[in-house]
Amino acid sequence: MQCPVLERRDLSLYSSLPMGDRIISATESLSILSTLTAKGRTAARRATQWPDFLAKAVGTLRDEEQSLFYRTLLKTVRQLEVQGHIPPHRMCVTCTHLDPSRNPKKTPRHCMLLDLSMADTDLRLDCPVHETADAATQKKTWKIFAQQG
Repeated sequence: MQCPVLERRDLSLYSSLPMGDRIISATESLSILSTLTAKGRTAARRATQWPDFLAKAVGTLRDEEQSLFYRTLLKTVRQLEVQGHIPPHRMCVTCTHLDPSRNPKKTPRHCMLLDLSMADTDLRLDCPVHETADAATQKKTWKIFAQQG
């Protein structure tokens, strides 16, 4: 079955390709070059545009609706990760630096590394300073987070 957005080409005779276009596998004698089809390039262009129109739509929501939407997004991403459908993200709720608050209205969550108090909408989906917490800490943090909303 062929993927509608990728083309695969046998590169057994690919010496005319520039070095940057070559794919060399240490475990296989056959190398494959995959490139986007016209349909794939169109899909890629659309994918890069969706965050802008989604952000504009979410921006029309009230603050409490935005917070609920973001919590739901974080829970959805986490569930997809646990099910193995997507790779792990560097989310605050899986980080060793997050001090989860059992009552975020009185005492916000806190990033100990950056010394930041964090409301729901401040929690990061992709944090550059993320350090994955051990499984027990992640489970505890996630349980606290999931019960709050």
